[in-house]
Amino acid sequence: MPLPSRLRSILPALAILGGCSVINHFDDVKPAVTATAGNGGSGPTGGAGLGGASTSGNAGSVVGDSGMAGSGGAADAAPDANIRLLNCRFVIGSATGGHRKLDDLSQVPGTERVLADKFFMLPTGNGTSVRILTQLKGQQTTYLEYFASDVGIGTQPPPVVSNGRLVDAHKLDASRSGALIIESGGTGGPRLLLHTFDDATYGAQPVVSAVTNAGALGTSGNIDAIFSPDSSGVLAVAASFGVSSTTFSSMFGLYTLGSAPIGLLTLLNYPTSDLARPAAVVRVPSRGSTYAFYGEILQAENEFEIKDGATSATMRAISGTPFALLTNLDSAGKLDVMMADIDVTIPSFKLLVGQVDPSQAMSFDATQLVPAKQASSLTDVPIGSLPGFVDDTLLFGGPTGLGRNQLSILFIDAAGRTRAEQKLADTAGEISNAVVIPRGSSALIGQYHIAWSETVVDATGQKYDTVWYDQIECF
Repeated sequence: MPLPSRLRSILPALAILGGCSVINHFDDVKPAVTATAGNGGSGPTGGAGLGGASTSGNAGSVVGDSGMAGSGGAADAAPDANIRLLNCRFVIGSATGGHRKLDDLSQVPGTERVLADKFFMLPTGNGTSVRILTQLKGQQTTYLEYFASDVGIGTQPPPVVSNGRLVDAHKLDASRSGALIIESGGTGGPRLLLHTFDDATYGAQPVVSAVTNAGALGTSGNIDAIFSPDSSGVLAVAASFGVSSTTFSSMFGLYTLGSAPIGLLTLLNYPTSDLARPAAVVRVPSRGSTYAFYGEILQAENEFEIKDGATSATMRAISGTPFALLTNLDSAGKLDVMMADIDVTIPSFKLLVGQVDPSQAMSFDATQLVPAKQASSLTDVPIGSLPGFVDDTLLFGGPTGLGRNQLSILFIDAAGRTRAEQKLADTAGEISNAVVIPRGSSALIGQYHIAWSETVVDATGQKYDTVWYDQIECF
């Protein structure tokens, strides 16, 4: 799931201020919060509840964009003497160049030639090739699709028509990938769309499905959304939108692939869009529940438990500085959790990771997590696009250094142990996005796909991005 761009927004504060972070405890679970269900329709839970059609829906997104590496100022948990750090190297190019250039946006018509911070890489076929989805900044009606593999792909497919923002993307199952779109250019008002790609077909246009009805996302345009698919084809959708200039709603819904558009459940209203914005969501089918986090780093965060078919939700406020950035259900049924603990008074940035039983999803304490990485600046941590936990391991890839021109990686397992950490190369431009996923088998020791974008400046002083791809092997 790509670390939120919200981390980048606090870079100035961390660079100027200072402080050691303190891990605080969560508040106790608070009484259930009444939520309003949509009217009519049906959904995956069969009835009005979370499956109905509604005009009160809305959406919003904060997909991950993060990583870690670098040196100066970083301090980590004590290393495990039994764990050997992996050494990684490029397969196609090298530290001095030779990487595969997928695109050069210097000739794109218009004034916007720099990519937004949504940058997704998803495996296709048997995992030896990948699909990369990203989008230019600003108001766009299309997004970009690239393919890459061991061998050159040739001509890349044309942009995909979206009529709105690309906000999230995941594998839906072994043979399909999905991209979540906030369509703003259609008739009737904004709505959420799912673009479903056949991963066995190169360059084919996606199948487009409406997740919510037109107009379900308000009219303010202040919309965000993320989603998390489970193995049964049900998507947990966490969203937010502006009801008015002073009221912003956190929303939730369950959408089954191929079903009719759903209504969104209003979880809580807030006075600012930051507090309503979704941060992480995960569904646990065995418990018939979804757990969703909403809020903003350094402000406040709430966690909700929403039962399948429910018209209300249980909420707890998370106190102190830890903030949930990512949750995932692993193959053994455990919840992988990643949180950030930030103190701008020194400054200090700490990543906390760990596993909890789903029965503790609304009661676990931040002190149950392990401080996996600590730094005095986010420039020591490669903030790129995070694909999520892979076999209980976090794969970070992104920029480090004050100039954000050091392509670096950091692999951390769910026990908080660093498995790989190194600078791969210096880059000509400032790294704006980066992501790493396994190639083929997801075993920790093996090969990985890595893609990134760099922002460079032309002779007239105009910025544009280039998109790159390579593979690395770690041993």
